[in-house]
Amino acid sequence: MLSAVWPLHQGEEAPDNMWACGSVTGGGCAVTPPPRHQSETGPRDASLVFPPDPGRAEGCDLQLLSTEAPITLSYATSTVPRGCVSSGSMDTGHEVHILSVEWSKVSAFPLNVSVVPPAHGCTRSPVLILLCARCSATVTSPCSNLLVRTDAHLGPGTTAALGPELPMATSQGQLLTWAEEFYGGITSYSELRDPRWVQLLLGEDASSPQGCILQEHFDARLHLEAEVIFYGVKGCSRGHPSTSATHIIHLQPEPSSTITEVNVSLNCPESPASKQFLILQSRANLTWFISVSNCHIQFLASGNYKFASVPWVLIAGERLPDTEQGLVAKAFEKNWSFIASYSAIPTSARISLELQEHHATTRAPVTSIPLGPTAEEFYGGITSYSELRDPRWVQLLLGEDASSPQGCILQEHFDARLHLEAEVIFYGVKGCSRGHPSTSATHIIHLQPEPSSTITEVNVSLNCPESPASKQFLILQSRANLTWFISVSNCHIQFLASGNYKFASVPWVLIAGERLPDTEQGLVAKAFEKNWSFIASYSAIPTSARISLELQEHHATTRAPVTSIPLGPTADVLPHKLLHTLQPWKCTDETMEIVIARSHLEPIKDVVNITLRDISCQAEKNATHFMLKTPLSHCGTSLEGRGHANNELILSLAKGAVLQSVRVAFQCNIPSELFLRLFPTAAFEAPQTELEVNKEAFVQVSTQWPFTHAIPEGGRVPFSATLKCKAGLQNTTIFEGVLEVTVKDGWWPPNNRGLGLAAVLGITFGAFLIGALLTAGLWCIYSRTRPTSKLQPLPIQVTNSH
Repeated sequence: MLSAVWPLHQGEEAPDNMWACGSVTGGGCAVTPPPRHQSETGPRDASLVFPPDPGRAEGCDLQLLSTEAPITLSYATSTVPRGCVSSGSMDTGHEVHILSVEWSKVSAFPLNVSVVPPAHGCTRSPVLILLCARCSATVTSPCSNLLVRTDAHLGPGTTAALGPELPMATSQGQLLTWAEEFYGGITSYSELRDPRWVQLLLGEDASSPQGCILQEHFDARLHLEAEVIFYGVKGCSRGHPSTSATHIIHLQPEPSSTITEVNVSLNCPESPASKQFLILQSRANLTWFISVSNCHIQFLASGNYKFASVPWVLIAGERLPDTEQGLVAKAFEKNWSFIASYSAIPTSARISLELQEHHATTRAPVTSIPLGPTAEEFYGGITSYSELRDPRWVQLLLGEDASSPQGCILQEHFDARLHLEAEVIFYGVKGCSRGHPSTSATHIIHLQPEPSSTITEVNVSLNCPESPASKQFLILQSRANLTWFISVSNCHIQFLASGNYKFASVPWVLIAGERLPDTEQGLVAKAFEKNWSFIASYSAIPTSARISLELQEHHATTRAPVTSIPLGPTADVLPHKLLHTLQPWKCTDETMEIVIARSHLEPIKDVVNITLRDISCQAEKNATHFMLKTPLSHCGTSLEGRGHANNELILSLAKGAVLQSVRVAFQCNIPSELFLRLFPTAAFEAPQTELEVNKEAFVQVSTQWPFTHAIPEGGRVPFSATLKCKAGLQNTTIFEGVLEVTVKDGWWPPNNRGLGLAAVLGITFGAFLIGALLTAGLWCIYSRTRPTSKLQPLPIQVTNSH
């Protein structure tokens, strides 16, 4: 089921199913519309706000409530009305503790007493003397040798041994004297009023006085802590009780207190008929840590405060008065005029507050309102008229506008933002499936563009079935560059979003989306591209600030086996949520890489080391990041499914003097594409990018096979080539991988360009002819230019006979 909220901003068109109009016919009385406090995405405040008048605390005299208080307030303390400690029992065979309990009124709660041994265990025989006439109590302890002597009725959960009855004592002083004489000395004595539970810490202190000297307002923190019920609640109301109830807790200053944080546990009635307000005040600059159960309540606090549901968010309080009348005046200033309870209690580290329903004594009379066209005649005019189709809830904002027309003129697609906001259910859901329904379900939300919309953030509330038998995918698309703020409940779902998105559990982590198609068919094709082939729903709705999506279980004809995944303990929920939101792992066909920024781990606190399932695979770390890269075949990674690698991140957390390990299982998707690599041998080692002619080579894809690249006879050997590989899955999806390679021929040198024999012989003959001609020319030149001086005459001998 899909529903969305349309605030209907100025200039926007309402959905097709809305008619409305606005007018003011108040007999000449123009009332200024009340101010509306609205965040970008939150609902607008429909209450009327009136300016405060001076002296609002006048007429309210806080008095102790004579009737049943509207709250049950208890707080933790170690200060008792009277008490003492002693070392007198150290020379005896027993460690003796006395608790004397008194009640302001009959308690509706049984008293729980927990006896805790010291660090070295239960050594000496402890004795607990519990004086609690006409009360029911339960005493528990890990010490099997604990002996309890009491006049109380012990409940069935008591684990201690019951000793002899106590002697009749007319006062606490007589009981103390008897115990010192009977046991030879006591360890501690404490008087308590209206305790809900008591934790007694065993142990003796040799530095304590030999005798137990009673002191008023005794600090018993070394051996006792208790939660006591507060019955001094005051209240007042200026005028008759209203439909709101204000509760004030005013912590009284304790000069020696070391408390810096107060834990407030708050429980509210299931179906409150009145609005609840709570004011928390302390003179000390405390931090209030608030745990709420079933509560819709407004807070006002001094110092700072934060909520247990989002403990990393610290909210600044404000400066509040430190007097009773000042706090009442502050409540009246905010129109919180019924002070249901005012409680001034000592500063405490833990406060428990249970609110009871306040029942107003008067109710507004119910008048039958005639509907239809006679409304203007009956009342003399109307303020607004709106037609709605399929609303889930409607918020109507009171107020009139003097600038509206005198008559209510009906308009189509009326902008009713000044007086109305609604959440309507969307019934125009489409769907399709390529082939038979699979074990996955894809949901597409396509926001239609609104040119005048000022919305920048969309709150998406997502609820999933408890035990989904199918995988769920969600595509969020908007043409505007929006931020999706996603709240998930019981969901394990994969997202694809335009713009940016973040999760309510980790709102400080902004995740970049991707560019998505802006058409119906384009979004369906994108889903098919990711193998999300069953489009369970496609919803094209107007741009809205809030969208609620409830996924129903898709029943496929076949179901995948459900594997039980062991979850970590409750304390480890935050690391699981955070890491599965960040998804810092990335896989290729060969490696797994993990990069986590330290700033993203701040909510977990004290992360000192990160490893994979094989703890020898430790992440490298610097001042800003944890980084780890490993082959898929190492570090305990298992490749159990097609396209998935499974492992665990093990976080070592420093908890005191010990290291605590948190294991977060994860699955890394190996990209659905073909990776080609070329190898010269079947060993598939030393990949290369050269392909040799007429020689067997090996290609590695997801599987491996040999092939030979041959050149036809007379064909030319190319310088380069492209290897292409296509793989088809059963769902007709085709993947293609490409690898560019260089081709070489083993019969020629690597730089041969394929010149023919004729070309080579022509070049050689030409070179020979040129060389011969050059030689002949040089000889001719030499013979003709030789100098004559170098000619020598032949020797001739002349005789007388010649």
